[in-house]
Formats: sequence, C-alpha cells, structure tokens
Amino acid sequence: MEIDFPLEFVVQGTPVSQQAKRREAIDQWQARIREAGGLALPEGHFASDRPLAITLYYFPAVAMQGDIDNIVKPVLDAMKQHIYIDD
Repeated sequence: MEIDFPLEFVVQGTPVSQQAKRREAIDQWQARIREAGGLALPEGHFASDRPLAITLYYFPAVAMQGDIDNIVKPVLDAMKQHIYIDD
C-alpha cells in the first residue's frame, strides 16, 4: 500500500544530536521517531521511492545548544526504509 502524503506526526521529547556521545541515546531517539511515524502510517504500507520534501518543526523549551543539522540527521536516518527509500 502506497503512503498517502502529506504525512504528519509529532515526536515528543528532546532531540538527540548526531554528535551525541552515547550511541544508545541516538538509537532510542530514532526508535521514538519510528514509533510516532508508524502511528500515522497505513497498515501494510511500503516505503516510498518518490522524491520527498520533509519539513521539521522544533520547539525547544530552552535555548538550543549546537548546530541544528546535527538534530535533523538522526530524524532523517530514522525515517529511511520506514517511510522513504534512500538510494
């Protein structure tokens, strides 16, 4: 079953940077992203191979430390092969 876009979902929690010292923290954050995305996906879907644009909204509770690109990469990586195919 093809995914019907746009697909919207919310991931609660503080993003983990790609530069995090603990790989476990990144893995847990990506699992949370896949879980939230999975709730928005139709049952029996397959990852899309169509070109996609992704919009992320991040509302930090306090001033953000570090570079935003280090927060975006784990999100995109978590969605690979789950929502889209990365060739």
